[in-house]
Amino acid sequence: MLRSVRSLVLAPLLAPLLVLLLTAPAAALAQGAPAAGPSHVELILDASGSMFNKLADGRYRIVAAKEVLAELVAALPADADLNVGYRAYGSELQATAAGSCEDSRLYVPIEGVDRQLLLTTVRNTQARGATPIAYSLERALEDLDGRTGERIVVLITDGEEGCGGDVRAAAQALKDAGIDLRIIGFDLDELARASFDGLGAFENATSAAELLAALNRAVEAAAAPVAPATYPVRVTLTRDGEPAEDGASVAFQPALGAEADAAWFAAEAGGVFRTELPAGGYVARVADALSAEPLVVSGLAVTPEGPNEFAFELAPRLDVTLTPETVTPNAGATLTIAWEGAPSGGGYIALVPAGLDALLRYEWAEGPAGELAMRLPAEAAEYELRFLVDQPGGTTHMLGVTSIETQPVTVTLEAPAETTAGQVIEVVWHGPDNAADYVTIVPVGTPEGAWGAYEYTERGNPLALRTPQTDGEYEIRYNDGFSDVTLATLPLTLAPASGAIRAPAEASAGSVVAVEVVEPSGDPTHYVTIVRAGAPATEWTDYAYVHDAGTFELLTPEEPGEYEVRYVTEEEYIVLASVPISLYPLTASLQAPETVVAGQRFPVFWESTGYWADFVTIVPAGAPEGDWGDYAYVADGSPLELTAPEEPGRYEVRYLTGRSYSTVASQPIEVR
Repeated sequence: MLRSVRSLVLAPLLAPLLVLLLTAPAAALAQGAPAAGPSHVELILDASGSMFNKLADGRYRIVAAKEVLAELVAALPADADLNVGYRAYGSELQATAAGSCEDSRLYVPIEGVDRQLLLTTVRNTQARGATPIAYSLERALEDLDGRTGERIVVLITDGEEGCGGDVRAAAQALKDAGIDLRIIGFDLDELARASFDGLGAFENATSAAELLAALNRAVEAAAAPVAPATYPVRVTLTRDGEPAEDGASVAFQPALGAEADAAWFAAEAGGVFRTELPAGGYVARVADALSAEPLVVSGLAVTPEGPNEFAFELAPRLDVTLTPETVTPNAGATLTIAWEGAPSGGGYIALVPAGLDALLRYEWAEGPAGELAMRLPAEAAEYELRFLVDQPGGTTHMLGVTSIETQPVTVTLEAPAETTAGQVIEVVWHGPDNAADYVTIVPVGTPEGAWGAYEYTERGNPLALRTPQTDGEYEIRYNDGFSDVTLATLPLTLAPASGAIRAPAEASAGSVVAVEVVEPSGDPTHYVTIVRAGAPATEWTDYAYVHDAGTFELLTPEEPGEYEVRYVTEEEYIVLASVPISLYPLTASLQAPETVVAGQRFPVFWESTGYWADFVTIVPAGAPEGDWGDYAYVADGSPLELTAPEEPGRYEVRYLTGRSYSTVASQPIEVR
């Protein structure tokens, strides 16, 4: 008897998504509920490295997220006014790669419902990198700009912002533009949940009970439940290119359901099997009397517009031989895998958790035989390596399989338990040293996958790391270079950095003042500068980096008044030391002939409290402030020589400051 798979309890992870989408103001995505005008929906998936962590039910986050999205896409109504796009972040670059915080791409434009493109793109998304949530929301605003009707952004994430972006500002910009933001979290901790407070509709998938309650609320809020529509589905089986009419049976299991929920097909002549199913994502299970294991094909979708016709080729045996260099590699290692017996067009080798039909990673295998390298997850577990080829209609076929069991690795760190903020420390590490593994320093409680100052383990042992410039409690972490999973931690306490400086109590504005650093902080990125008294710590004028104790020269501002000489950290702008300094007005005097001959050289004597970049010049009488003619720098001493203009008339000899070209002193002079 045919079972209605949608009458079963949906997988808990789907519930929040249905809650958010079914409670949209226009119910734009509800099956059979027409929207008032066009609806535009952008789905944003977190594909950061931390998505390789597991949910409470043992399912990998990235696998569960892709299954949820595929289920949603397959069941979207064929509505001309519905437009659905798909964006993913963290899917192309490793988290430590340059540009990873701009790794956000709109893979499927928001133009109608290109169901097959959506399904294929979601299925091929890989989790790799960083978590640029704010940047992605900013791009989503651009994606939806200028569109009329209902506009919705659905963000699916397992963590908070990881690139320093302002998520609240990005969310407010969406709200100001009239765009509805809906957020689904994957087992977020309290800190991460708090980061999304007030940003839009929010659900956090933490337990089956909570999710089922959310599903009940969605049904109550949207409409009374109605029986789902079903659509004809046809499967054709062949063996060696000919119809397979004996020894086979076909069942379709809901992608988010259990094997017991599968619906069986009725057999007809010519290797044809038929049934009717609701729209959604499915896994086909084809039992074959000539094969010890059933043929399992994932990534199938039954859609309202059809044609919902699938063809599977049965094979008596697995043709491709897979030979890993070892069947017990270390977790996180890069494994070399050889294959032979593949089709001339090749295929790809996929990594699948044992007992699950969930593709974690894959690498393309070109040609009938060869070798490739695959980076393994950081978690020790049993896996299958499968050789897969794509079939028409977007399905895949498995031609070979072998098993491996990754081994746990021991990772330890050695470093000082306490030091001063901004200092360089040595970190001794013991670990696998896999490609791109790195050691980093982050504040205690930082989400897994985030990083601060870091060094790759390939740089050597021990590693030299500069500590953050802010005091507090930190952790030194050894992170897997592919998924950013933390393999070892070590606590580190940072005391506040300190320093001591001396400077004159007063000096001339627009001059050079000597600042003595008596006690350096030890961080060569720290600097001394001079600013207005009480100015914010981020302000600076002329500055000098402090590499060690000694005397450093600073140019004082040209405006007199009360100032401070400060010793400041570069990144956090923490003031380590400060001394007051009063700047009195810059003074200067000139002595030049009253008359000179046109085109001739003449001496100018000067005195000032300024500095070497100041200069003396000759300009027409009454010339605008800042103008200059022939000039000489005061650094050349007194007297200076200037050349009189060729045009007779009344002129001025002026003393100008070297930065603002302000006139400090002038004397009239006549050119004859």
